[in-house]
Amino acid sequence: MAMCTFPAKGAVCGLDKSRLGNPSTGGHRQCHGMTYAGSRTSSGWPRTTSFISGTAARWRAPATRAKRYPCMAAWMCTTACWSLPARTRCALSMAPPGAIWLNRMTNERERATMPAHLIPGAIPPLVRRHAEDAAFYWNRHDASADSPRLGLAALGSFSQLLVAHLEGLAVAGAHAWPHCHAALERWKKPAEAFVCAYVAFAMAEPAYSEALLKQLRAHPDQLLRGVVSALAWLPAADAGRVIAQWTGTDSDSVMQVAALRAIALIGGEAALVMARPLAIFLADPDPHVRAAACRAAAALPGASGHWDGVHALLDDPVAAVRAEAAIAIGSLAGHARPGAAWPFLPILWHCVATQAELAAGASGWYRMQAQRRLERWVQQLALLQPPGAVCAAALAALPARVRLCFVAWHGDPCHLPLVIEHMDMPGLERYAGWVWQTMTGVDLVASGLGGSEPERDQPTPRVSGVGTDADFGLALPDVAAVRHHPSGGLSHGLRYLAGAVLTPARARELLRDAPQALRSIAAASLQQSHPGLRVHVRASALVQQACIARIDAMLAGAAVR
Repeated sequence: MAMCTFPAKGAVCGLDKSRLGNPSTGGHRQCHGMTYAGSRTSSGWPRTTSFISGTAARWRAPATRAKRYPCMAAWMCTTACWSLPARTRCALSMAPPGAIWLNRMTNERERATMPAHLIPGAIPPLVRRHAEDAAFYWNRHDASADSPRLGLAALGSFSQLLVAHLEGLAVAGAHAWPHCHAALERWKKPAEAFVCAYVAFAMAEPAYSEALLKQLRAHPDQLLRGVVSALAWLPAADAGRVIAQWTGTDSDSVMQVAALRAIALIGGEAALVMARPLAIFLADPDPHVRAAACRAAAALPGASGHWDGVHALLDDPVAAVRAEAAIAIGSLAGHARPGAAWPFLPILWHCVATQAELAAGASGWYRMQAQRRLERWVQQLALLQPPGAVCAAALAALPARVRLCFVAWHGDPCHLPLVIEHMDMPGLERYAGWVWQTMTGVDLVASGLGGSEPERDQPTPRVSGVGTDADFGLALPDVAAVRHHPSGGLSHGLRYLAGAVLTPARARELLRDAPQALRSIAAASLQQSHPGLRVHVRASALVQQACIARIDAMLAGAAVR
């Protein structure tokens, strides 16, 4: 709760008194998620006013002098307080350093005669804070997909705060663009690209879109993820308008890649607004466009008509295109061409091995990008590899941490001895323990299988290769105890997650209650077997809850087995 002093009489700062609760008619009115309560001086003016967030908030005017002085809340932030959505006002109440409240005016004449041109349309420090915090919360939201601790309920807090700051930028209107664009020019990161793209697309201002494209064309590898995410977060009408424009004949490769990857995220409804058919992009001379078109084809339930075009790309000279084509073929094969699913697997295995070598030889930002692509390919490969199929030799050629990622997503208990071996490797103990726990559903700590934590003052052995910051907080396993634990109840040749066979019903349970890392596996597996059931764990929490409700309805109707 934040306490503020508000002016409280008459139509100050251009606010419409008709929107305020009138104490003379009872003094209680819904106030869009806010509660304003105040004490008064002997002259009748409020001394202090409380700013309280709540869904059943009301104006609580004191009984004394209520009929004489109908009160009003102060004009604040980027525009009038009452024009802000509830979530935005709630976010602003959380101690915003840029919030500038108008000082209380003690002279009634000053309030009545204040020139309108002296009232700013927006307060720059606060608008800039909206842009900065929106980028921050998008970063947290985007990075949550691999979290072994954060669940859907906690993700909802990030979603609400992100949406609140985006609404604040929407209220600021044209005043928001200079701050968003300046942040993008300064940092050139995906988070700033997300905020800048969201504002530019929502305002539908050609000059803003062109300024965004100038940065995107100069730094596509860094900024593309943020722009694609913005298209997925936009309302369907705004996203459809941009996708139609960026898939038209006047679009360049960067625009086409962004639009196609947004279609892969959003799904079939976005493909309906494409200005040109997918086959044109599958045959594009730019390999980035061909790879993005394969990703779009893999996400479209009705893309079986593009089977021949995607299949031809398995022989593409660019490894990234071959890998995306293999993933698309694997996604379509079980539905479009039963029995023809597995010839693509050797191609995808080879692309994964090539990408692993590339990631090992890269450094800095390029290593992070290569590692992200490698992990995505490995996750898709694990889902496409049939449980029970022999892949030990190919798995041994991958880096140790990548092998564990494959095992977690593959879910076949035949890999459990390999996981236990990795518990003895320095720097991999915690991650290997988490993979074992993910497959078996046995909590290491609750079952007494956790090891003794090292003393904090002892030096930590230096770990080469990929950093393990994400492992902090995971349980350290007792390898000997884990090795003797009776985990033989799991049958080889089946896909397990959290100790149970991964069926659509089990995936639905995990999507509602499990941490993000398990929810990612459950969502991808569900989409692999039922392309129409899409739950993106990086989407807004409200969107995810709506998708889960749809899955519940289909399960109840026995439409999904």
